[in-house]
Amino acid sequence: IVEADGPRTSFVASQVPRIPTSNVNVPRDYEWLQSTLEAMCRQEHGELGVRDLQTGKAYAPIFFVIGGCPNLLCGMQAIMYAAADDGEVDFWWVKPAKTTTHDGTAGLELERDTLNRHAKGPHKNDPGRSKPFYKPLADLFAKDAAGKDGVRFGLEQVRSRSGKSCPRAFTEQELDGSSVRMYLVSVWQEDWTTNPFARSKYIKGKLVYQKDPEVSQFFARQYSIVNGRLALAEVEDPPFSSVIPGDDVKELRNYESLL
Repeated sequence: IVEADGPRTSFVASQVPRIPTSNVNVPRDYEWLQSTLEAMCRQEHGELGVRDLQTGKAYAPIFFVIGGCPNLLCGMQAIMYAAADDGEVDFWWVKPAKTTTHDGTAGLELERDTLNRHAKGPHKNDPGRSKPFYKPLADLFAKDAAGKDGVRFGLEQVRSRSGKSCPRAFTEQELDGSSVRMYLVSVWQEDWTTNPFARSKYIKGKLVYQKDPEVSQFFARQYSIVNGRLALAEVEDPPFSSVIPGDDVKELRNYESLL
């Protein structure tokens, strides 16, 4: 593995043993989120009008957790994390709606009502019983939160081309004496504990991010959270140009075997 600009390059990744998973979901299943993700990466997500309908508080999306749904317990949906002007980070489910294109092809698009947080009603989408599982990730980005396991998390106000500023979530890691800042777009969830009674609980997948929030170039790095402890791989996947990653985001490698 050789040095790159920040994280190490991944040209040896294919030589590292893969971790088998059983997740049948693929990134293209989430193309209904594409336009929202693109708006976020252009720093235009503050113009989406997102708010908690119970309190009236305004938010802006900062990243999405995808890959875990649909499953045996739920249909297609994703978790959206959003930040308020005061730095509070909250999260709730967003869902697709069926649509038909001009040529009669059936498809999915974001159900825009679910961009807002509903505590009740036909679009009820608060995290419910999932809250304990997803709240620790929100806490990482909370105002004045300390770094965790050698990685720092936070929110940065980034200006759009129109001059307006919007919050972007970032994670930052010290590698070989230099700091690498990654502006999150999505968190791909590839493997996780399915037994609620298991003594050891984990989530594994990849972070999808930009290095420059003004450039539509994306990268991915493997992560794992085991019993609350976060680990980020130093190996970075090759860059790509679509906000929806390719199927290689599903490939998990046993980098511990290199140690």
